[in-house]
Amino acid sequence: MRKNLFEKFTAFYKYEPEDEFDFVFKLNYIVKKRWRKLITIKAGKKEETKIPCMVAPFKLRGTRRIIKFAWDVGLGEKNSMGFGMWDIAKPRKKNKILGENGF
Repeated sequence: MRKNLFEKFTAFYKYEPEDEFDFVFKLNYIVKKRWRKLITIKAGKKEETKIPCMVAPFKLRGTRRIIKFAWDVGLGEKNSMGFGMWDIAKPRKKNKILGENGF
């Protein structure tokens, strides 16, 4: 994820970022839930395409600048098609099993 995001940053700003950035999926969600989705583009037409994607919680850490950039351009691939959007989850109450904020 970092490489892809930093390549977009470099293409946009014309210099390589030295920002800190860390991206981690919530692994127990991926193991237990159905996180894979198949999205159909142009359904029912000759150009119909099925694109595999995922919906899963994750944590981001980084500088304010790189997090804002990730918010603006999206994470992952096919951003021009609307993929890669993300939202900030509401904090969960402390959970003894999962730890703070559900992770």
